[in-house]
Amino acid sequence: DAGASFSTARILSGTGAEDVDDPIVTADGSDVMVADVDDSTAGEDDLWALFSSNSGLSFVRGLLESATAGDVGVPRLARWGTLVAAVWQDDDPALPGEEGLHVAVSTDSGRTFGAERSLSPLGEETPGARVLAGSVALLGDDIVVVHADDSESIRSGGPAGSDGARCYVAVSHDRGASWEVERPLAAELSVPQNRPQLCAGGGRVYLALELGNSGSNGMGYCLSSDGG
Repeated sequence: DAGASFSTARILSGTGAEDVDDPIVTADGSDVMVADVDDSTAGEDDLWALFSSNSGLSFVRGLLESATAGDVGVPRLARWGTLVAAVWQDDDPALPGEEGLHVAVSTDSGRTFGAERSLSPLGEETPGARVLAGSVALLGDDIVVVHADDSESIRSGGPAGSDGARCYVAVSHDRGASWEVERPLAAELSVPQNRPQLCAGGGRVYLALELGNSGSNGMGYCLSSDGG
């Protein structure tokens, strides 16, 4: 009834003995998907997906992130019809970088997902590099992901963290079957680039982001008319 009233709240995940964080939800018609970070598997933060085909009356829960060890965080979801993309930060301890950005894609509204893959190999190969933020948008068969990391600055002897961050674009034009990764978003700009946020509509993908050093930020904006 358009938010006039809500069903009785119930627990979907967790018993109180573990830690559940970062819930996020997306829906299309009666298909609903919720993702959350849960440390119930050996005390490690993993990404879980809960899918409902009946508007949330019942859910099926499954592990979305499982290909790598280490904790995950800050999941993001985007949907275009039956196409759903999930991105998250992943700190695989087997790699030199502190964090990478991973993605998994569903073509059936979130019922099942393909294998996860890294969208930030440069950051994962750079000792101490961190993914500082990520955002995802869908437009038809196109999936556009933008993230900020400090790997380029660290490799050149510059600052780590937000003052050394640059933004990179990863794009799939075939519903996640193949990817172009780590294309610089704004190579012509020498200032730090942080906290990119994407949305899609009207045949375009829109992006806003912080420009400049901490405490003296400006706001940047750009758009793509060709799906990234």
